[in-house]
Amino acid sequence: MPLKPPVVVIDGKEIEGVTHKHTTAGGRVYSMHFVRLSNLAPNTNYTYSVRSGASGAATSDSFTFNSGPDLGKPTKINIYGDMGVYTWNNMANLQQDCDAGSADLIVHMYVASFWSCAILAEVD
Repeated sequence: MPLKPPVVVIDGKEIEGVTHKHTTAGGRVYSMHFVRLSNLAPNTNYTYSVRSGASGAATSDSFTFNSGPDLGKPTKINIYGDMGVYTWNNMANLQQDCDAGSADLIVHMYVASFWSCAILAEVD
């Protein structure tokens, strides 16, 4: 399990998240990383990179996204990748957010690795 929390660096500001660990009956260990991005300004370009909390972890390349237009209310987006579809992962949380109407958009970003993550973004 990582010793430090995962980090998203967005426009030079580090935002720490949390890591949850799950061990299967077969002994395989999975780490799930979560980072919440809040109070993003509407229609703004943000540059970000990510890093897990593992010792010596590399920081990703930098990427850019636009937070989208001002819709008069916060826009809540759940972004996840490589979680699989197991009972212990974040799928139930995503379903709960859909059922409650608390997520305006859910994005699955497939990456060819075993690093699981969820980024919850809120645009004011």
